Amino acid sequence: MAYAISRTLAELKQECRDLNINVEIEGRETKADYVEALQESYLCSKHNSNPSKHLRLRMNLESPMLAQRYKVLKDEEQQELWQDKNRWYFEKKMDGVRMLMVYTSEVFDFFSRNLSVEDYLPISYQDTVNTAYIDKSVIKDDFILDTEVISLEDNINTAEHTSGGVITETQLQAITAMLALEGPKSIAIQKELDNPIKFYAFDCIWWNGEWLMDKSLRERRKYLRKAIQQLKDAGVKIDLPPASISNKKAFYRAIVKGGGEGVISKNINYEYIPTSSRRREGWIKIKRSMAKTLEMEGIGDTIEAFVSGFDPGDPEKDWAGMVGAIHFSVYLESGDDYKEHKIAKVSGIPMELREEITEVDEMANLRMKRGFYGRVASIDGQCVTARAKRLKHAVIDQWRPDKSPEDCTMERDFLESMIL
Repeated sequence: MAYAISRTLAELKQECRDLNINVEIEGRETKADYVEALQESYLCSKHNSNPSKHLRLRMNLESPMLAQRYKVLKDEEQQELWQDKNRWYFEKKMDGVRMLMVYTSEVFDFFSRNLSVEDYLPISYQDTVNTAYIDKSVIKDDFILDTEVISLEDNINTAEHTSGGVITETQLQAITAMLALEGPKSIAIQKELDNPIKFYAFDCIWWNGEWLMDKSLRERRKYLRKAIQQLKDAGVKIDLPPASISNKKAFYRAIVKGGGEGVISKNINYEYIPTSSRRREGWIKIKRSMAKTLEMEGIGDTIEAFVSGFDPGDPEKDWAGMVGAIHFSVYLESGDDYKEHKIAKVSGIPMELREEITEVDEMANLRMKRGFYGRVASIDGQCVTARAKRLKHAVIDQWRPDKSPEDCTMERDFLESMIL
């Protein structure tokens, strides 16, 4: 089992030693061995080994189901997505934060796909998402929905509620800023703006005590529609994502032209796989092309990568004595081989970011702040170089606080297909 946690194996082992946790290893040593041991320890200390029903349900899932990359598919598999109207349909890829909505006994909980770096347990936003306005009496069933949550407001000023706050400019920035606030402050903003949070629900994986994951998506959507209707009746802002089955190329082009990320192609007959594996038989993400270098009617992919290092600033530049460039890496997969690969070096950094991430140690050595390592961003570039296999003239498109380094995986074949 893999986990979306930004800790190295050495760091996990050291934390277990510091907490006097004995970890028994069977077979090849993995991060999962230590994460599971740490989870058990924190469950005991924080929850007396008796977590809430919602947390127990969430811990049954390694991860929400993930989508495979379009470019990994063979040509005939790609064509099937566009042509087959019996199995594959397209759903708009929403630019928000992935969240599992759990509802039982008139209580809501909302879980991130990632684990906390403090206690290695699933991150809950139960105290951060306002549910006080919801009429729970009209919700008759219990369920777990797989959703993407967005903000209906682009411009949200969090500076009025916390020091170091910001004025957001996009839906993604707005929703991540609200979720990053302390619960009471986030809820205060939501109340001021008439609850600007909206859910797009695309799957139902648990219903009245029964897991639905072995059922086909066609069957699961029957339960999904029931849950959405009950939530709407209760006052929740929630919908199915826009979708198409008959004119998929026009649907895709309209989304990209409108500035959207792309689509997720879904197999209506496939089960729900709650792991970090990406099954080519289930969900496929088709994103807009990277700087228009992957031309197939505009179809391609962007790159999500994590911060892995830095270069010091040029002594002759204004940013001498600060971080000069940020290194980004991905995890390259090829068969059973899985290793880190530096994909880009970004030197075009705003001065305020340079100042924020730079520090000097006790020996007067320049370094990047430790907490900045592992942060994920969507990055863009002109092309991939043949020799180093890195993005040329790389830039940061946007930061993705909802992602972790384990999300930044890439097939070696996919990387090599981008070499021009």
